[in-house]
Amino acid sequence: MSYGLRQLLHPLTWLEHKALFFPEHSFRGTPEHVGLEYDDIFPIARLSNSSSENKNTKLHGWHMPDTSDVV
Repeated sequence: MSYGLRQLLHPLTWLEHKALFFPEHSFRGTPEHVGLEYDDIFPIARLSNSSSENKNTKLHGWHMPDTSDVV
């Protein structure tokens, strides 16, 4: 890539790094740390690939019930 084109695309590269979400493998806290009620949930995701095999993957998440009266 030429130097001029690289300089032109630089702001887009910076924006790409700021706008993309990269999940972490470990937790830094739970919703309880900021005063929210929650339940741990462990849904199972069924992943299928090009072969006839299906693979189940256990996920981890939080269910935070709504506490407002607004419908």
